[in-house]
Amino acid sequence: MSVDPDPRALHIRGEDGGGPYRVDASGALGVQVGEGNTQIIYAYGRQTWADGVVPPPLATVSGVVDSPYRGLNTFEERDAPFFFGREAAATQVLARMSRQIDGSGLLVVSGVSGAGKSSLLRAGVLPRLRLIGLVSIAHARSWPCLLFTPARAPLDELAVRVAGLAGADAAEVRRGLDADPAGFALTARQAALAQSGSTAADPDSPAAEHRSKLLLMVDQFEQLFTQCPDEQQRHAFITALHAAATVRHGPDHEPAALVVLGVRADFEARCAD
Repeated sequence: MSVDPDPRALHIRGEDGGGPYRVDASGALGVQVGEGNTQIIYAYGRQTWADGVVPPPLATVSGVVDSPYRGLNTFEERDAPFFFGREAAATQVLARMSRQIDGSGLLVVSGVSGAGKSSLLRAGVLPRLRLIGLVSIAHARSWPCLLFTPARAPLDELAVRVAGLAGADAAEVRRGLDADPAGFALTARQAALAQSGSTAADPDSPAAEHRSKLLLMVDQFEQLFTQCPDEQQRHAFITALHAAATVRHGPDHEPAALVVLGVRADFEARCAD
């Protein structure tokens, strides 16, 4: 903090409407001020501690972000600049995702409770994918992505979220999941093409963007067993995800979706069943 009339200093007004603080931020990456360790981030058009993986958080002199220390809370995608120490794990997951492009099935990210699976997917894997894509598939960074948890009604969650991308009626998608869950592969393809700018009326048109996929990340997949009481709905949900990741459509003869599941290790046997 500085009270000198230094022309390099920035004036920041407190949130309580009081007088401005004078902060000398010349050459700084960040300054912590105020009660509760409120952090104001300054970025002067250069890489910061993110090491080129994701853009640093940019803020004006009035912009603030919460303390980067999340405790036991999950790191979200917006927290990527503060997510450290899991670079090797994120790189490994992205490499495995690249190998799943051929439609070999679902990719499962497993670990014990509290190991940080959710944070790894949300603040580690997804931001890197959005920035650099996958190995030999740079345009994967533009793939539409849905990240959600199954909760008590996994088919409802899937229908509502995918229908929004596909421009379809959620109730109709939901009925289709009940009648023919394997047919969800077509809905997933419609969602991928709709977001890539291709027309749903002619999804096999040569003008359609090649290898455009829908990225489905289902976090806390164990909720399918701990919260959903309907065994039939569980099977339909898994059938739909598997079909989206394996059934081949279109001129490229590739699956419509890349599906990644985050699951607690003690539920691996239930998943195998």
